[in-house]
Amino acid sequence: MSTSSPSVVSTNNMIRMTSANGKLNESMLLFSTFEAPTLSLDHTTMNTWDANGNLVANNGGAVNPLHGKFTLKRVLDTNGALFQWFSDTNANGVAQEQDNITITIMGGDGQTTLATWTFNNTTPISYSQGGMDANSNAIMTESVEFYSTDIQYTPGG
Repeated sequence: MSTSSPSVVSTNNMIRMTSANGKLNESMLLFSTFEAPTLSLDHTTMNTWDANGNLVANNGGAVNPLHGKFTLKRVLDTNGALFQWFSDTNANGVAQEQDNITITIMGGDGQTTLATWTFNNTTPISYSQGGMDANSNAIMTESVEFYSTDIQYTPGG
């Protein structure tokens, strides 16, 4: 596996994923679809995280941490980095396989940053590949759903 060049899937991909801790064995991966997390706060029971990453009540003294699920989808490539991260998480547990990743949404020119999502303490929780039909011209895809306990959103560049 190459660690210096991105896994180019298509010239139309405007979603870039960067791994901070190297769980993907690639410095950058490109995607065609990003389903951003749906975030919500519970205004009746406020919680926070303790030093071990466990959710604990704090009697309303702060807001819930932002956390949620998000999904990335792309044309299947040959490096298998996303499947390997999912497999490693299954084998080693969430605590061992967390990574901090950044999703950058690019404009049509491929240079302008429209938005940036930063996901800390992230692990893959679901992996799937689209079906294959040898009699069609359909492109085989892979989809990965992630869970993160710390999410930050920055509009623009």
